[in-house]
Amino acid sequence: MLSIRTVRERTGEVRRSCARRGIEAPIDAILGLDRRRRELLAEVEGLRAARNRAGRAIGAAGDPEERARLIAEQREGAERIDALEACVREREAELRGLLLELPNLLDERAPDGGEADSLVTLEGAGAGEPSRPDPPPRRGEP
Repeated sequence: MLSIRTVRERTGEVRRSCARRGIEAPIDAILGLDRRRRELLAEVEGLRAARNRAGRAIGAAGDPEERARLIAEQREGAERIDALEACVREREAELRGLLLELPNLLDERAPDGGEADSLVTLEGAGAGEPSRPDPPPRRGEP
């Protein structure tokens, strides 16, 4: 399985490799899911930072009403973080599924074609014949 980083950084190469194999790969969907996942992660991190600031403000608040208001805001923020983290997990699961559809990158020397074209005939004696393993030794033979 290709990593999302490879798809993100070497998109053109991934597209060419899939085209050489004759495969319709969901590269645009992968990149879109990755972008959305990264946006969600940034939002979660921002909310966590706000939660940390609110925690310090709660500790410093002297007025009980102010403290209760800050605690209520922090609970709402925690619920939002939980919901966003669930969305992130869903996007990651979708992304993993789509990444599994991508084949590995082809070596430049590999012939073009898909699975039907993948048989390579070697030159020399026995070309085209499948090799057979040696039979196991009999008892008492080295």
